[in-house]
Amino acid sequence: MAGQPPRHSLITPKLYPMNIAKLFLCSAAAVMLTACDSDSTFPVDEDAVQLHLRNSVSETTRAFSGTQETALATGAKVYVWVQKAADGTNPAEDIDNAVELTCNDDQKLTGQAMFFPQPASAKIDIFALHGNFPSTPSGVLPTDGIEFQVSDDQSNQTDKKKYIIDDLLYAVKNNQERTSDAVSLRFYHILSKLELAIKLDKGFANDNDVIDNITIDNLITNGKIKPITSETDLADASKRTAMLTSATTPTQQTIKLGKQTCTDFDNDNITYNEAIIVPQSLAGKTISVTLTSGEVLKYKFPDGTKFESGKKNRLHLTVNKKELKVTCSIADWVADETERPETETTVPAQIGDYLCSDGKILSKTTKNFTGYDPVAVIFYLADTKPATDQSQYVFPTKFHGYALALHDCKNASNDVHIAWCTKTPLTAVGTKTSPYSGDVTEMSGLDNTKKILQVGGASAETDYPAAYLAYRYGDEHQAPINSSGWYLPAAGQLKLIKDNLTEISNSFSTDGKTGLSATK
Repeated sequence: MAGQPPRHSLITPKLYPMNIAKLFLCSAAAVMLTACDSDSTFPVDEDAVQLHLRNSVSETTRAFSGTQETALATGAKVYVWVQKAADGTNPAEDIDNAVELTCNDDQKLTGQAMFFPQPASAKIDIFALHGNFPSTPSGVLPTDGIEFQVSDDQSNQTDKKKYIIDDLLYAVKNNQERTSDAVSLRFYHILSKLELAIKLDKGFANDNDVIDNITIDNLITNGKIKPITSETDLADASKRTAMLTSATTPTQQTIKLGKQTCTDFDNDNITYNEAIIVPQSLAGKTISVTLTSGEVLKYKFPDGTKFESGKKNRLHLTVNKKELKVTCSIADWVADETERPETETTVPAQIGDYLCSDGKILSKTTKNFTGYDPVAVIFYLADTKPATDQSQYVFPTKFHGYALALHDCKNASNDVHIAWCTKTPLTAVGTKTSPYSGDVTEMSGLDNTKKILQVGGASAETDYPAAYLAYRYGDEHQAPINSSGWYLPAAGQLKLIKDNLTEISNSFSTDGKTGLSATK
C-alpha cells in the first residue's frame, strides 16, 4: 500500500465478570500481554511459558474511596500456590508453594518466576492469600487452616501500613489455560471493616487535639482461615464466612482507632477512619473516646450488634462534652449488583458504552469518570462469537462482543504510524488463519496477531512492529479483566468500527466530560 502505514487502534475481546450486561470486548490494536518482561517474545506452545499475575479486589460503591477497595496496595505481600489441575484421570499436582510476590503500582504481582507446566494443554489452579500471619506461610496450601491476626493499634490513618497488612484477602483461579497474558486474580475481603466518622458537636472551640484517643475494648484480634479451592465457592459469601474459625489460642485486646474528624457527615465532607476487625459480636463491648482534657466518653454497643465477614460497619460518632451520639449502618464490602453507582450500566450494554479496566461498564451518557478507568468503547455485541472469527478465546463463560481501545498504539518515537512489516520485500507469515482471510467479514484478529508474533519470534519487535507493539500495549493500558487482551483487528472488525463510527466517535469525544482521556 502506498503512503504511510495505517494508524493502529486496539481490540480486546472481553467478558464482563458480573451478571449485568455481560459482554465480550475487543480493541483494535496489539495483543495485550499485561505482565510481560521487556525482553519477552511471543511464545509457541513447546516453549516454557512464564505465569504472570495481576490483582483486583471485589468492592462496593465508590462514595468513599477506601484503602485496598479495588486493588491491593503497592508493596503488599501475597503468598501464591499453583497446582497442575486435576484432569479426570490424574489428581491435582503441587507446582509452586507459598511463593511470596509483591504488588507493584500497576496491580502486577512480581517476584519469583513461575511457569506453566507441561504439556502445553495442562491447566492450573491458582490460590493467593494476603494478610497478617504470625508465621510466614510455607509448604502446600493450608486447607486445614492458617493462623492470622490484626493489629491492636490501627490509629495511624496516614500510611495505613497496619490496616493494609491486616486486611485478609483471598483469591482462587481454577482451570487456567496456558497464556502469555497476565492472569487476573480477583481477591475477596474475608474479615470485617470498620469505617468511623467523627464530628465534634457545639461547645468545642476547634477540632485540633480535642480527642486524645479512641478505642474499642475486648475485641478478638486473631483467628484461623481454612482456604477453599473452588473459585465458584469463593464467590459465595456464606462459604467465605465458613472459612473462618477460632484461633488455637484466641486473643482479646483493646483496639486503638484513628481520630480524624470531619465537619459533617455529608458525602462531600465526610472523612472515615478505617480499621480491620475480626468478625465477632459487639454486644456489651464499649467504644471509648478520651478527650485531651482527661474526660472519657463511652458508648456501649447494644445486643445484636456484630461485625460480619465481608461487611462494612459504618459508625457516625458525634462527640460533645457530655456524651457520644452514635448511628450505625452495615453494608456489603463485596460488590453487590443491586447497589451500583448511577454511571454504571444496570441494563444490557449498548454500542458506545465504555469498558473499564476492572470490567465495569459505564453508560455512553456518562459525564463524570472520576474513580473509573475507562479503556475501551464497545462497538459490537452478540451472544455468540461470529462464525467468521476463528480465534480461540479463553473465558470463564462465553463471548459477548468487541471493544475499541480509547488510545492509539504508539512506538518509542510517540508515532502512531506504525509499519506492519519492515522487511524488504514484504514477507508472508504463512497460511491463512481462517477460510475468511481477505474477506471484509473476517474477524480473526486475535489469531492473526498471534501468528505474526510467532513467525517474528525474537525479531518481531523490529520485523513486525505493529503486532509487537500491540502485544506490548497492555504495559501502559491494562486490558479489561477476563478479556482476551489487545490485538490488531481483522478486516471484518475494522468494518464493524466503520459501520458504527458515529456512535463510537461520540464516545471518544471528551467535550463536557470529566476524567475521560481518549485519542480522537
